[in-house]
Amino acid sequence: MSNELVIPFVYAGEVLAAATALPVVAILVVGARFWLRFSQRTTPGADDWTILLALFPLEGMGICLIYGVSQHAIGYTSPPYPVHLNPPILEELTQTTPEQKIVFTMDWIIWVLMIPGNGLIKLSAIFLYRRIFIIHKGSTFDVTLGNHGNSLLSMDSGLLLRSGLRLWEQFQGSFPVIGGSWKLQSNTRLDALMISDLITDILVWIMPMPVASVLSQMSVQDYLQLWRLNMIIAKKVSVTCVLSLAAWFVWPISLAAALVRLIVQEDISNCGYAARTDVNRHGNMALAMAIPTATHHDIIIIGAGIQGLCAAHTFLSIQPTLSLLILDEKRTIGGVWAHQQLYPGLRANNLQGYYEFTDLPMLEAGLAGLGVSPRSTLRGEAICAYVQKYAERFDLVRRVRLGCRVVRARHIDRTNDGGGWDVEVMRVGTGGDTVSPELMHATKLIVATGQASRPLLPSIPGMQHANANSFDKPIIHSSDLGNAGRALVEDAACDHVTVLGGSKSAHDAVYMFATAGKRVSWIIRPNGRGAMPMAKPNTRIGPWAVWLEGLLMTRPLSWFGACPWSEGDGFGWVRGLLHRTRWGRWLVRGYFANMTSESVKQTGVMEREKTNVLVPSSSLMWYGTQASILNYDKDFYDVVDDARVEIVRENIVELKGGGEVVLDNRTITTDALVCATGYSYTPTFPLEPRDQQARWGVPVPVKSDDIFPDLDEKADAQLFEQFPFLLSSRPSTSEPQPGNTPWRLWRFIAPPSQVCSGAERSLAFLCTITSYQTTLKAELTSLWTYAYLFNELEVQPTNEAEVFYEAALWSRYGKWRCPLGMQGKIADFLHDSMPYYDLMLRDLGLRSWRKRFGVLGEVFGRWYEVKDYQGIVNEWIENQKRKA
Repeated sequence: MSNELVIPFVYAGEVLAAATALPVVAILVVGARFWLRFSQRTTPGADDWTILLALFPLEGMGICLIYGVSQHAIGYTSPPYPVHLNPPILEELTQTTPEQKIVFTMDWIIWVLMIPGNGLIKLSAIFLYRRIFIIHKGSTFDVTLGNHGNSLLSMDSGLLLRSGLRLWEQFQGSFPVIGGSWKLQSNTRLDALMISDLITDILVWIMPMPVASVLSQMSVQDYLQLWRLNMIIAKKVSVTCVLSLAAWFVWPISLAAALVRLIVQEDISNCGYAARTDVNRHGNMALAMAIPTATHHDIIIIGAGIQGLCAAHTFLSIQPTLSLLILDEKRTIGGVWAHQQLYPGLRANNLQGYYEFTDLPMLEAGLAGLGVSPRSTLRGEAICAYVQKYAERFDLVRRVRLGCRVVRARHIDRTNDGGGWDVEVMRVGTGGDTVSPELMHATKLIVATGQASRPLLPSIPGMQHANANSFDKPIIHSSDLGNAGRALVEDAACDHVTVLGGSKSAHDAVYMFATAGKRVSWIIRPNGRGAMPMAKPNTRIGPWAVWLEGLLMTRPLSWFGACPWSEGDGFGWVRGLLHRTRWGRWLVRGYFANMTSESVKQTGVMEREKTNVLVPSSSLMWYGTQASILNYDKDFYDVVDDARVEIVRENIVELKGGGEVVLDNRTITTDALVCATGYSYTPTFPLEPRDQQARWGVPVPVKSDDIFPDLDEKADAQLFEQFPFLLSSRPSTSEPQPGNTPWRLWRFIAPPSQVCSGAERSLAFLCTITSYQTTLKAELTSLWTYAYLFNELEVQPTNEAEVFYEAALWSRYGKWRCPLGMQGKIADFLHDSMPYYDLMLRDLGLRSWRKRFGVLGEVFGRWYEVKDYQGIVNEWIENQKRKA
């Protein structure tokens, strides 16, 4: 259990319901009271008039709440801070927006109304006792009641005075007469209210105790004596009921409620509460309360992108009571689609249809205003809004803590301290400043930081501003096109931008600056992979026009991408013919060669002499997900063919002052350098103890790997025998060898050392797979991860050596299969994704053949779409129930 007190976010509809219903109910109750008085021709007493007066503060509080909702200040997440603000975090947290000012004002008004409202209700109870119990004025009971009433008025007056001083301080600064000891903090003021509330409850409700206790000890004869008094029947019944209720129900319940309120307030004051990070419709963090030391959660997910949010939704759909927290260093949710990551021209490598979750179709998410229509290109703004709607729809926003950088995660041996993970977190401001670290504990840790989390800048002489002759112009990574890149576009003094790299993000950068009227020098290394292959979303292959995304999810075409995890899908014999026979390999090469030539030719890159250097050097089969689609508003190659854009196939030798970029054979003078040089594939934070990293399958320095070298050699022998084309057909590349080992995980998710029975399954990585079916992959791997962590998979390996070997085999396959892609550092799926999804489903005990009519539907049916996997989580839950 968590030791934090969770105060959930209340939405606008709930606020309106309470602000409307409660005052109406109060009016009806008080109205019924006066109707009863007049119907009995009884003059209303002081208790009636005071409860009537209490209606006005109550109605006022309701009006304040309704006004706050109408101004989108109450019941709505806070708006973002102004873009021009870039202060340290402590200063940032003191910035107030117009909506927050409305909240502060309404809070003050409600506070001022609540104090007399509370007091009038209690005074009404005192006057009621006087009406019922006081026979002789000036009696001890009468004096006691009067004193209690006076003390109640004194307490309320003091709190009202304090609220007035608070208003003065807010608008005029500190009250000049009263010392600092009187300047109560919010929690202190609340403490005072709760304590006075408890005291007045005790004073008010304890009054009938003497009478009630006498009544409770009466015999039957005593009750009969009471009923012989000269009163009408209705009054006799009323007196008996009031005294009985006071003795046995009202005052104990009221006293208990006051105690509970006081205890809750003490928790807030002393322990702190986990106010869920307040994010607006763009996911911007407005304010986050400090995380209590060593808070515990069942699950901590690191990363608030598509994968992290999907994992959270999946886990909570199965176990709603889980204590689950999502951490992310960015200021907004969405990962690569976070609001601050967006830049002009940013598009997904998908059309509408595949980039959506099964339980939230994009066409039903209200994004038509952002250009979303059937089979349309998806703009960055639309995906950002869609991810935010997904988080809101499934109540994930309140579970996200933004601006939290994970410093390290340390595994706790369960034999010593119960197991799990200690996660050290550093709060990060907008300027990159940090505050003191905070500690959390998780029973299970999920890393979902994605492969675009840590930009990788090249090491070029003169880049580090080491001396006066170093490069003195802006150097940015393509990941910062949304902020620094946008600033360069708007900077009139920036006329010439140099872009380094041949990836899709390099294409985006060139397009962004060229269409903004800048001169662009596009530098692509001559001995590297060159420009990545580009294709149109809909391409003709032979006589057929095909949707490329659908092509990758067509079962017969998945046979051309044979892989170690394709065994068991029922079509192994077909793959054997295609990849283990000479004519089959000829057919596979012909398929990829034709797909490459046709898709590249149709882009128009070969029609211009200038852009011929951008034609990919090898077949699409070797690039993995590095191959992308042309998703720009204008023809990309027309933009590049402009005289203001030059393409340079040389190496950068050195950077010098004055913006000089020294190449092999020439020097360019530029106003900015944009590096589209990829990302680091290693973890974004250290996992400790470090001597366990290799056994967890985490990348480690190559020299320190003493587990996998022999397994890698054995895996290569098997792969070259099973898939001879990996040895005979793959292109040569001069890409530098990484200094770290690749990820080596079981099923690309689980640490090999934690898989076998008896091991503690407390860690999972949802950050090592790239595919074109981002959301579908996220859903299936999230469900698989839940079943794995809670030991509910159908497959339960018992031989650790086999698990380690499978991790090595799959990793080495990626190295040889995608030498121009991710090179096996992570999983890189082209035609290999569908067999992987099949395997996930079989591990979960679910059907992998999801088309109707069995083998005929699988072979001749339409490609697989998101809707074919709809309801997969509920299907698994029902399957587990049947098994139980």
